[in-house]
Amino acid sequence: MRLTKMMLLIFCCFLLCFVPLLICNVVDDKVTFPTLHVLASVLAWASAVINPFIYALSNSQYRQAFIELFRGKKQNQGSPSGSGGRSFITEMLQVNSPVGEKGKSTPTNNQMRKL
Repeated sequence: MRLTKMMLLIFCCFLLCFVPLLICNVVDDKVTFPTLHVLASVLAWASAVINPFIYALSNSQYRQAFIELFRGKKQNQGSPSGSGGRSFITEMLQVNSPVGEKGKSTPTNNQMRKL
């Protein structure tokens, strides 16, 4: 039921964002009011911005992930990713840099396959 409500909310927000652009394009097809078209287009693009907030408000797992993302909180030691508390970005920066943490060389391809 919660998923249905969330999807309905996403769909309604989509309609609210895109209907003004649709109406604007149909009624004012000769673009006599360019500012109106720009505002309607910005509102249409806002639909993509609204979705993550809907997810965060509707789902506690999304909400927790957003909090961790924006606060820079590291994962727990027992995380499913097995990263030992390091974030994905930290892992990628370490793997892609010529020298890893504290002067250690980065893992070879064979070592990475074992991870």
